[in-house]
Amino acid sequence: MKYTRLTKEQFEIFHEKFAEFLATQQIDRDEWKKIVETNPTMTEEQLDLFSDIVWDDALKNAEYLEHVSPKDLKVFRFMKGKVKMISIKIKGDLDIDLTEANGITKVFENIMDSRVLLYNGTKKINGHNRSQDMFQLITEGCIISDDRIYKALSSAIS
Repeated sequence: MKYTRLTKEQFEIFHEKFAEFLATQQIDRDEWKKIVETNPTMTEEQLDLFSDIVWDDALKNAEYLEHVSPKDLKVFRFMKGKVKMISIKIKGDLDIDLTEANGITKVFENIMDSRVLLYNGTKKINGHNRSQDMFQLITEGCIISDDRIYKALSSAIS
């Protein structure tokens, strides 16, 4: 297994896709019930294989990840052969909570304050490891996001 198995809730979301997946393996509903009851190893294999397919599709189509806490924000852009990261850290008692809707606006309003720290960097990655690198960040708390925050921060630091 390349990733982790989907949760029960995630399987419920993808139940139609899972049924299609089983159909591609010539497994209908009755056959699946029989497999679940009599062959736990095959059941586990099918659940794991489907989970990997879902993760592969999600990560293949993702370009941006973000991780937000009240005083720390990291955004990542995965590009061909590299990943770029922009990070904001709020130090001290500066009244900015990055999890609030106006958090980024407050950062821009206080961009010259020494308690607002901006970092950026680039790391080369192997295309074969792109999904694994993204998944590792997701297991550390990142979520797949759109380009809005990354582009705003990128223009601010350039």
